[in-house]
Amino acid sequence: MTLPSSAGALTAGAPTHDFEHPASQDTSQQFSPPVAPPARAANVQRQDTPADPIYDQSEPDTVNSPKSTNLYAERFDLFGFPSSLSANSAKYGDSQQGHSAGQPMVSGYNAAGAWKLERGRSDVTVAILDTGIRWNDQGLRDKIHLNTGELPLPQNADRSTCTAPAGANPYDCNGDGVVNVEDYARDLRVTAVIAQGYSGRDAPTPPTLVTGQDLIHAFGDCQIDPGTHLAVPGTCGAGKHYDNDHSGYANDIAGWNFFDNTNDPTDRSSYFAASNHGSGRAGDAAEQGNDGVGSIGVCPHCQVMPVRVWDTFVSDGNTFGLGITYATDRGAQVIEGADGNLYHSAFTERASQYAYDHGAVQTYSGDDLNTANHNYPANYGHAMLIQGTVPDTVGLGQNAPPPKGTPSPLSTAFNAALATAGVGTNAPPTTYFRGANTTQYGGKSSISMEGATGSINTGAPRGEPAWSSARPWITSRRSPCTPTRPGRSSSRPPSG
Repeated sequence: MTLPSSAGALTAGAPTHDFEHPASQDTSQQFSPPVAPPARAANVQRQDTPADPIYDQSEPDTVNSPKSTNLYAERFDLFGFPSSLSANSAKYGDSQQGHSAGQPMVSGYNAAGAWKLERGRSDVTVAILDTGIRWNDQGLRDKIHLNTGELPLPQNADRSTCTAPAGANPYDCNGDGVVNVEDYARDLRVTAVIAQGYSGRDAPTPPTLVTGQDLIHAFGDCQIDPGTHLAVPGTCGAGKHYDNDHSGYANDIAGWNFFDNTNDPTDRSSYFAASNHGSGRAGDAAEQGNDGVGSIGVCPHCQVMPVRVWDTFVSDGNTFGLGITYATDRGAQVIEGADGNLYHSAFTERASQYAYDHGAVQTYSGDDLNTANHNYPANYGHAMLIQGTVPDTVGLGQNAPPPKGTPSPLSTAFNAALATAGVGTNAPPTTYFRGANTTQYGGKSSISMEGATGSINTGAPRGEPAWSSARPWITSRRSPCTPTRPGRSSSRPPSG
């Protein structure tokens, strides 16, 4: 259950809260679970935690609100330490590298440890090949990668061309070091489109905020002068198409829609189970973090390139291959596909090779079925094939019975005491390594990790190469997760 919000003040002995400047750079797993203040766990990951309510809302030392007493209400999959709600029940049965028999099980895949060293950079782009994007997603609105080759320079509210700070990207109108939709927040060409409205707008809250979709409607039919970076007068008009950056895709301002062959990759999935699938995977990868809202992505400073390859998470093989080549040519460092193709495609296999030869990391979902078939594109030679494991209480006591009517103060206090004692309102798990029952292990899996399906889990491993891309000294060591192929040439795969 969720507990009432507190005043939000840090209590004495509570974890520090400077996520962007962590005091420790210790990335290792920690085996001390969180404890209630004023005591402090011997656990550097409980210092400088992100200000995102869902991240650790069930831990007794959380500085976020609202709080919960349910393990499954928080993002324990991001932890590199044991949750307090499983430390007494889930323990390792043997001794291996990093842990000893009897120690509490680490709940997640240690994104929290990686954040001590790196939280990503805005010039690192993760391409999401899926059902598209929901532009109104609060955690993703500012994370959409913009193709400035198809955009005019932003304008101020007086219609003058914005002048970025000296040495900054000329499109960084607000000087925050990131090029995103916020740089067009005062541009009357964009705000007029928002005020007028248009069919199918995926409006954020409040609706006056700018989205990537708004930029597509404002400038998606414009010719851009390559010298001045200004819109050529008289060229903007419905139905016009200009390939300003000569990429082969006209006016691709914020990704591409291969399913409908347009420059608007809005998620309009007709299949109910696929709705928001692309946005969900984008959030797993790069949801904005430390902002006091919702959750956090594995690489919270990275940007997302939405590529709509199909109307659901089972896609046409050749269309997926087109998405791979598009993302590669647009400079994506990581390409993610949390879906499966209908068939093996020689073109898509060549596209995967093409991406590898150009240094792009590919993370694709395994077959989320207990079957013997191989899942493409995950079965191609240069893909990281991802599968899932889950706690053994998933679906078996995740939530306590709901109270009848308004919870009494006594009931609320009792549940809070349970959480403080390390006992949640969920059934306590005894292991985090149960098969998800919708996924596979063995030679077909590159990585098996916490998460109900391989589809969901592609978010975690795509964060690792994104971090590596943000830290040149890691990439230069030729991490197997960040392939660089100097001295090799490759031609783009033929489209036939």
